[in-house]
Amino acid sequence: MLVRARIFQRNVKHLFIVWPMLVLIGCANQAEKPPAVPKQHPLPLTTVEASEPFKQETLYSLLSAEIGLVRGRYELGLNNYIQQARDTQDLNVTARATEVARILKRHPESLEMAEQWRALDPSSEEARFILISEYTTSGQYLDAFREAKRLLVAGKQPKFSDIAINASRNENTDNATLTEEFEEAVLKYPSNIELLIGSSVLLHQQEQYDLALARTESAEAIEPDNVHAIYQRFVTLRSMGRGLEATNAYGLLVKIQPENREIRKSYARMLVDHDLTAAQEQYVMLHESDASDSESKVALAITQHELGDLDEAERHFVELLNQGKHTAIANFSLGQMAYEREDYQTALKHYSEVNEGRRFVQAATRAANLITDLSGFDQARAFLAEKRQNASEQHQQSLYVVEASTLDSEAAVLLLNQALEKHPSSVNLRYSRGMQFAALRQPERAEQDFLAILDVTPDDANTLNSLGYTLLSQTSRIDEAGQYIKAAIEIDDQNAAILDSMGWYLFKKGDPEKALGYLERAYASFKDDEVAAHLGEVYWALGKRSKAKKTWQEGLELNPNGVFINETIKRLNVPWGE
Repeated sequence: MLVRARIFQRNVKHLFIVWPMLVLIGCANQAEKPPAVPKQHPLPLTTVEASEPFKQETLYSLLSAEIGLVRGRYELGLNNYIQQARDTQDLNVTARATEVARILKRHPESLEMAEQWRALDPSSEEARFILISEYTTSGQYLDAFREAKRLLVAGKQPKFSDIAINASRNENTDNATLTEEFEEAVLKYPSNIELLIGSSVLLHQQEQYDLALARTESAEAIEPDNVHAIYQRFVTLRSMGRGLEATNAYGLLVKIQPENREIRKSYARMLVDHDLTAAQEQYVMLHESDASDSESKVALAITQHELGDLDEAERHFVELLNQGKHTAIANFSLGQMAYEREDYQTALKHYSEVNEGRRFVQAATRAANLITDLSGFDQARAFLAEKRQNASEQHQQSLYVVEASTLDSEAAVLLLNQALEKHPSSVNLRYSRGMQFAALRQPERAEQDFLAILDVTPDDANTLNSLGYTLLSQTSRIDEAGQYIKAAIEIDDQNAAILDSMGWYLFKKGDPEKALGYLERAYASFKDDEVAAHLGEVYWALGKRSKAKKTWQEGLELNPNGVFINETIKRLNVPWGE
């Protein structure tokens, strides 16, 4: 039987005796008249029917509780109810105490009262549903599941999926036992969609993706339009690296809820990676249904630009500028389009007006390059200096690095010294200066900068590699260099620069065969004349002369004036004309 808390003493004479006393006590404790009771309140005055006649002190405490709740004295009201529920073990008082605790989001008290409620009335479905919720909130997921299972046996449909979702989100919980119990329940109730979805959620967390996918497919076979099952299939397919299938699964959610703009937006963003034309169709629908949605308009314009529909893209970007919305991406994209038309003055105008956002540095760099071509290098440096004045600290540092990259190494060091006086803790500036010192063949000074970075970020793979390679190529400290390079490759074994360093280190240690694999991988992913110089020399050492010459030739085509290959050919006395 569902219990709704009501305070109404069967022995009603107690109510009329105590109520005037409460009023008198309330007046005696106030210098002025008592505050007005709000007309609307989440905890209105109510009545509870007692299982047995209340003692007078109990009735007084309960009435005080209700008046306290109405007047906003929530702690008094809740504490009184909790205490009386404990003392009286009355079913209806316990139910009201549970209700108050839940409204006030006092979960420990709510859990205690719900457990007492269930003990007093084991047949109460409401108490059990509340218990499931409170167990879940408190992280007692096994207890929540077992309570839900009892309801299932009684023919009810508890939300097993909610338990599983909350459990999977709790990083501090080992859900292995819970997963096992879900699996046992699925075997017994194979047609229960909530169990199937909950099982899939937990199996997904355990990285048992194949079985998790099978669970969602079983749920969809029973109820094809079940949104939770479809979404869980999407999540699982995405984790399995099956991006297109995941996107197609998400597309079903759009068909089921065509008016849900957020779902359609997410779907359109996914389609960008697989089918730009289909993504554009979704953005057109979003724009047509709400032309004021600037987020959809900018996404549509970007997609149109990518597909080559430049007139429509330009029209939408100009509209955004006129509305003062998404101005950074609008100006950046209009700059790109103008540059592609070889309208360099217009391109420069738009790039120069990008003053914020993640494209700020890229736009400033492109503008500086245009200024160099149109007005000269000094004007470009002046432009970058002006841009730095109002930029964020991070953008200021990036613009210093950009400018330094356009200078010879000595001038770059001077600029970076000035930058580090303003931003002494900048890792980017210090790394850039370290690289310039390495280019100047000043390994001691480069090492100082790289070590200063590693003091702050010891697992920075790029810095470890740069330090290792500098020591390897400019000092006799080969073993020490190898330690840094090995540490870098343990962190990032796909980085071409690190692979090149590792290969060159192994070659220097007298193991050209082992070095070859690293250098071939590096050159395959990054065509660079320095990597070509290293790879060619290893081929040469292994007697693969034709491969060596072919690799060096490719490297010279990449950089005809590159010193690395020319120095290698000269040092090895390679008969280049043969």
